[in-house]
Amino acid sequence: MATPKAKSETGAQLLARLHCKPSLVCLERVLLPAVTSQKSVFELRGEEGVGKTQLLLHLVANAILPKSSHGVDIAGLCVGVVYIDLDYHFSMIRLTSILETRIQTALSARDSSQDASQSVEDIVKQCLSRLYVVRCSSSSQFLITLHSLETLLGNNPDICLLMIDSISAFYWVDRSTGGSSTQGRTNSNKLMVDALRKLLVTYNLVVFCAKAELFEQRTYTDNPSASGYDFMGHHWQRLVTHRWTLGKIRPIKEHVSVVQRNCYSVTVHSGNDAQKTRSFVITDEGVEFRK
Repeated sequence: MATPKAKSETGAQLLARLHCKPSLVCLERVLLPAVTSQKSVFELRGEEGVGKTQLLLHLVANAILPKSSHGVDIAGLCVGVVYIDLDYHFSMIRLTSILETRIQTALSARDSSQDASQSVEDIVKQCLSRLYVVRCSSSSQFLITLHSLETLLGNNPDICLLMIDSISAFYWVDRSTGGSSTQGRTNSNKLMVDALRKLLVTYNLVVFCAKAELFEQRTYTDNPSASGYDFMGHHWQRLVTHRWTLGKIRPIKEHVSVVQRNCYSVTVHSGNDAQKTRSFVITDEGVEFRK
């Protein structure tokens, strides 16, 4: 017989599964399709310093910003986000700066008033109340965190997004402490993938994972878009539904502006080997895609 606590947890999971999730249409108008299906896993891969964390923060801002405020369109989604910081790259100061800049830009269209700064502060506080940040310092702690998220997700059905930065954070640490065997890594990755899949299926999430390029890329004839991902194992490859490859654009000319020196690219891999590449710069408002 189930205990009252077990019944309560099962009921929360059932409500979370049946709850109609807020729409993720236009989470990112440039890179994502008009309709982003639930239970999708996006992998953002690339070397260090190519803007993976900044792109995640950009998506977080898009998600937690309100749709409108004081009659002004802010173009956010007003949904909840869980951000698991494994690389300790997450910066609350940077995210707050992005939110403040975007809100101020949107509200500048209305008549200025004395309480404008207070309005921005209040909106930022509301945005941050929809964000849950968790930090882990080991792969075992990460796995425990994934299992412990069920209570949070069950009690907060408006959480639609799970961000992980980065999924490869503990690879070298695990190898140096005895996890060098291929079978051992495969089993460890399978436990992580199973926990993630359970969250996806039960709570209808969309997952974005940053992932560092630890080895020279390899190309698989059956799936060219999966190149360079052998070290995570086939369980992880099967879980991922979309792959984005980020890189830094090297300026052709020797003397270029600061903006041109800090230009990046993101290539979206889709079905039938189709690819779409867009360039972007990192500004005070976050990521800005170039035409």
